[in-house]
Amino acid sequence: MSMLIEPLNLTTPIAAFNGGILVNRDMSVIEQRVIPEELVVPVADLNRSFGLDTWVYRGADWFIPDPKGAHVARETATVRFEPKVMESLDGLTTDVAKLVGVSDDLDAVARASQAAHDKFGDHVAAARSQPYYLDVTHPDANKGAVAKYLSRRYSIPTDRHRDNRRHAQTTC
Repeated sequence: MSMLIEPLNLTTPIAAFNGGILVNRDMSVIEQRVIPEELVVPVADLNRSFGLDTWVYRGADWFIPDPKGAHVARETATVRFEPKVMESLDGLTTDVAKLVGVSDDLDAVARASQAAHDKFGDHVAAARSQPYYLDVTHPDANKGAVAKYLSRRYSIPTDRHRDNRRHAQTTC
């Protein structure tokens, strides 16, 4: 997201990683919803069992196991920064905003997605953002949670709040 701040003159909080992190213009973290630490390794193990590489996103850092792996070059060009190569998940299980399972075996990604739902239930959100990506985030890391945050921050009434006010006005 940092490459969009200047061209778009963004001044409001910016949501990243499916709403897992909200940051200021200077990329300082305002709020984050992270994957429970005890689930990071099991999610990565599940990915591995389906032949998927696991990418780790923590703060402004992106960690990958293989710089020549599937879609790394494309993602690097998209986000406009280089990933960090990790040897293992040692030291990378806290404050994880998103894990991404990556493979060009699209059937394996689909099966891994279903397995993540079956194994982890609603302890995480697991969805295919692309046919070759399985995004795993905190269950409250979503656009709806971002909208609620922005509504609170900027005192924008929610639809329910507006409906209640409208009802109160018509019954008085």
